[in-house]
Amino acid sequence: MDQSNPLFTSPTFIALVRWGALVVGVLVVLGLLWFLYRQTRSKPRQRLQRVRTLHCVRCNHDLRNHKGANCPKCGLRIPPEQARLLDESQSNPRKKGEEIDD
Repeated sequence: MDQSNPLFTSPTFIALVRWGALVVGVLVVLGLLWFLYRQTRSKPRQRLQRVRTLHCVRCNHDLRNHKGANCPKCGLRIPPEQARLLDESQSNPRKKGEEIDD
C-alpha cells in the first residue's frame, strides 16, 4: 500500500475510520448485552411455562400421567407447586397441552 497517497493520510479519512470503528464497537457491545438479557429473561419464563403445562422443568418430559415424586426421564424432583397442579390434574383431566389456570 502506498503511504504517499493523500487519501489515506487526510484528517477526514482518519476521522471516518475512527468513528466507524467506534460505531462497530458500540453495536457489538449492545448486541452482547441484548443476548445476555434475553438469556436471563427466557429461563424463568420457560420454567413457568413448563410448570403450567405439567412438563419437567429440566428435560420437558410430560408429567401428566406420572404419579411419582421425581421425573421418570431425568430424575429431577418435581417442584411442590407443580406437584399440586399434578394432583389437581389427575382428579380433573384436561386435553394435551392445555394450561392450568391458577
